[in-house]
Amino acid sequence: MTAVDRSAEAGLMSESDKRIVLEHMERLYRELYSQYPELTEAHVVLKDRLLTYSEEAELRGRDEGRKEGKKDMARGLLARGVPPDLIAESSGLPLDTLKALMS
Repeated sequence: MTAVDRSAEAGLMSESDKRIVLEHMERLYRELYSQYPELTEAHVVLKDRLLTYSEEAELRGRDEGRKEGKKDMARGLLARGVPPDLIAESSGLPLDTLKALMS
């Protein structure tokens, strides 16, 4: 399964976006190989590099999602009167982030 497939499966991109990305990648490969035949041997490296960038973007998206999830949880706990220092200790969120969420 490619990084593009995993991104679509994880909901980070729609199926139509996935098709567009794959079509553009294929078009890029064809264009490069038609103009620069010496690159045909390097296509695996190029393809792997593009997938690596996609995987990095996927991981960043997951990390951002986790941070937002923690903030949502913290908002709910703050609304219920749980002390910010306890939330910070349990969630790993900085105390100043929690103070910002309180305002």
